[in-house]
Amino acid sequence: MGAVLWSGAVLLSGCGKPVTAVKQGVDHKVETETGPLPGVGTANRLKNEQSAFLRNHAKDPVDWYPWGEEAFGKAKAEGKLLLVSIGYASCPWTQKMQDDSFTDPQVARFMNRHFVNVLVDREERPDLNNAYLHYAFWKQQQSGWPLHIWLTPDGVPVYTGVYFAKESVGSSASWETTINHVASTWATDRGYVERQAKDGSERYLADYRRRWQVPNGAGNENLKGVAEFMAVPEGERAGRFEGIGRDELQYLVADLPAAELDRLFRELGAGRGRKVVEQLRPVSAAMLFPKLKDEEWRGKAFGHFAEVLRGAVFEKLRSLYDPVNGGFSEPPKFMQPHNFEFLMRYAVRAEGGGFGRSRAALDMAVYSLKRILGGGIHDQLAGGFHRYSTDSYWAVPQFEKMAYDQGSMAVVLTAASQLSGEVEFAEAARRTLEYTMTELSHPGGGFYCAEGSSSSAAGSERLEEGAFYVWEKAEVDKLVGGEAAPLVAMMFGLEERGNVPIDSAVRSRLPRANLLVMQKSAEEAGVELGMAAEKAKGVWEGARVKLLEARNKRPRPVLEDKALTSWNGTVISGLARTGFHLGDAVLTDRAVRAAEFVLTKLRRKEGGLIHAFLDGPSTAPGYAEDYAMMIAALVDLYEATGNGRWLKVAGELQDQQIKELWDVEDSGFFDGPPSAEIFQRIKSMDEATELAAGSVSAVNLMRLGHLTGKVAYGEHCRKIMDRFAAQSGVTPIAFVRFLRAAELAAEPPLRVVISGKPEAADRGAMLAVLRRWYRADAALMYLDGSEAAKELVAAHPFLKGRAEPGEGTVVHVCRGDAVVASASTPAALGGVLDGTLKRPAAQ
Repeated sequence: MGAVLWSGAVLLSGCGKPVTAVKQGVDHKVETETGPLPGVGTANRLKNEQSAFLRNHAKDPVDWYPWGEEAFGKAKAEGKLLLVSIGYASCPWTQKMQDDSFTDPQVARFMNRHFVNVLVDREERPDLNNAYLHYAFWKQQQSGWPLHIWLTPDGVPVYTGVYFAKESVGSSASWETTINHVASTWATDRGYVERQAKDGSERYLADYRRRWQVPNGAGNENLKGVAEFMAVPEGERAGRFEGIGRDELQYLVADLPAAELDRLFRELGAGRGRKVVEQLRPVSAAMLFPKLKDEEWRGKAFGHFAEVLRGAVFEKLRSLYDPVNGGFSEPPKFMQPHNFEFLMRYAVRAEGGGFGRSRAALDMAVYSLKRILGGGIHDQLAGGFHRYSTDSYWAVPQFEKMAYDQGSMAVVLTAASQLSGEVEFAEAARRTLEYTMTELSHPGGGFYCAEGSSSSAAGSERLEEGAFYVWEKAEVDKLVGGEAAPLVAMMFGLEERGNVPIDSAVRSRLPRANLLVMQKSAEEAGVELGMAAEKAKGVWEGARVKLLEARNKRPRPVLEDKALTSWNGTVISGLARTGFHLGDAVLTDRAVRAAEFVLTKLRRKEGGLIHAFLDGPSTAPGYAEDYAMMIAALVDLYEATGNGRWLKVAGELQDQQIKELWDVEDSGFFDGPPSAEIFQRIKSMDEATELAAGSVSAVNLMRLGHLTGKVAYGEHCRKIMDRFAAQSGVTPIAFVRFLRAAELAAEPPLRVVISGKPEAADRGAMLAVLRRWYRADAALMYLDGSEAAKELVAAHPFLKGRAEPGEGTVVHVCRGDAVVASASTPAALGGVLDGTLKRPAAQ
């Protein structure tokens, strides 16, 4: 038993005289807990889970449960809090908590006695992960992994925290201190804790609903400004409306009834109404278009919304841009590939718009990508990218290599090569995918999740972060030898004392360590050493091979060897897009093999997806991120190969996602299916999650609608725009992928249609011209006489007469439902593309 505590609460008697009510409490502590210590393997119920992370904890003395009815039933039966720990196998901080706390028998005894302990793999349960990350950030302005949440037996959050060290540091409590406090508070006054938890969760949910508000069509005529406006005679309101000050206009548009707004714009007409719309900022523009019933005016208002949102994102990125090191954030510095995708689309759209915005957008993207490629965050030997940089310079990474980063960065680098004309980006994309195919390949054809950050160093059994990737200078000199040693040292700034930046937060953990951070190119270093440029490149390539061979003899980092449908989707997209640009059949064939893996191993009989595969498919159903990334991948694969099967399956999966996850009452896609235990079922629309599944799904709806002609897809995207546009206007930088969907919905679709037989003699030459071009969001369609092609023509009647494949290949560029230009020779195609697929001045 713990020591007795006495806590006092001041109450008032009937006559106002203060009296003190004293409540007896219990002080539970790990160090005073008695009873037998739990043995290894207490959590052996985890050993058959389809998650390597959960299996890794099966030998812990902590009595772990997987998330589910059994754990909640036990908590209710025994009146205990649930302690939920969310982590993943390749996370070094998750591993450290296991080593320091979860394998400690005394700590485990305390946890087992006072809590029902639940372990969640954040990769296996993105719905839980996203819901509790949002709550933790709202509650304590922090989130990350390992994430810990204490829940009442009814599943209401009580307390949250991220990583807890073994010992308290400053104001940061240790794990023991935290669990002592939580257990004691619950034992002292369960009712008080439950009331506080209920109150906190209700405030969070109310705040969440408020922030994700939807425009009110009825308006708010109780507001003074609205009431005064509506009191003006109807015939005078239009003049008043167009003459009102810009600041007042923003509020009036948001609060006027929908019927009155429709009437005003009809009365104002095209010219006067357009001037009013053009004064609206992102939030008020987002509040206007969903309320308008007149389709013409709704389209104009929505187009303005997309335009001002695009401008707001660009200006925010320009304000965040690091002109020295590239990128858009302080450490920890993530690559954020969606920002680069936006900047490249913006560069094309802003061409000729003045003020140098097009060039500025491309310059920010290109410079940042070059800095990333030269940094320690990019593996200079094998290719591929680490998760994030711990400093501003992209020098010292957090060493995990996630599959989704490899696929996403390959897409971005390919686009950068097409847009800038710089071959180094395409080659970096190829090396990234070669790494992925070499080290993350599943024998069945898919891809594993990640390589971890930790491995055992020489002569040690202990796992150390970064041990696989860092070097001592003497080791490098000995391995590469001769004239390569000074060249490599100059290229990467290798030092006997190590080259970790002096202001790095991890410098003390990496003594004498050198990271391969590019200071000079091989050619530049060669010039300084009196070596010809071509020779220097050859010397470096020979040294790279030697260093890679030596590194591969070291113990490798832990492999997170489950395959996720969503992350496989990102890799398939990278392979498909890069393979198409480079004309590399090895890459596109590998994308096909991975797609086959997902569709045979991770698809249910009724057509829905399964989330994960380890020894076999997991019981977890497909989540929104699985449908989002896999549908996008299949569309990319169709555009890369011309095989109509991939477009057909993409449509099937889109229909299944709508059936399983669409919110019929409030629009948008839920992250996952209903669950009795989870306190909030959310929709991941913003960039707070790596994959932004809701927004990518909106993009998919538009892409599929443009390709297949299925009107229902566009209607679903329209509902998503209506529901979430207001929040995107408040924080545009958090809705970059949402903006892409808005851009697709706001303009007539641009399609590049390839008509001709696949075996046509000139097809290769025509495709070679097309491969070089950055298409942004222009859809690529194939009319080759197949059944799939016939379905496309039936859906797009304007293509009739242009779809019958002849002896040669003809490429049509279409805007909306009209062919604007056609070409039947490579030379003519170059001219057509130059006139229709705009490129910024850099080209």
